[in-house]
Amino acid sequence: MPKDHSIEIDDTDDNWHNWGRLVVKWIEQPGTRPTTAKQLKKQWDNWQPPITGKIRGLAQDIAVEITTYDGDGPIIIPIPTKKMLKKDWDHLQAEFAAGNKKYPVPKFYDLLYQTATRKDFATYQDLEDEAVRRLGEYVINECM
Repeated sequence: MPKDHSIEIDDTDDNWHNWGRLVVKWIEQPGTRPTTAKQLKKQWDNWQPPITGKIRGLAQDIAVEITTYDGDGPIIIPIPTKKMLKKDWDHLQAEFAAGNKKYPVPKFYDLLYQTATRKDFATYQDLEDEAVRRLGEYVINECM
């Protein structure tokens, strides 16, 4: 789904894997964490093979903040903005109206199942209900 989120990873299994390996590097070697959008882009470009996608704020070289949590601090629940949610709903409606009745998850999800067959949802409401479940999963996964 197109988003107003700060980072968008191009949807290939290898690209997602490379992105995940870079995150692991930041965990294991905190000194390698980028502090600006340009540093992040440079790390993407230098990764082998390069990580592809979009990074917000490259032109302004906005700050990048990577935080580590240990579970002892406050509970932090990051949620998208109302604008992000509206853009995602609008995209979902347009795709459904165009005949695409499958929920848009990254392609690497197909690796979790024996077949790559994705369900066609019968109604837009069913598709939106799945989006709500994924939003809830996202919030829990990002909860610190």
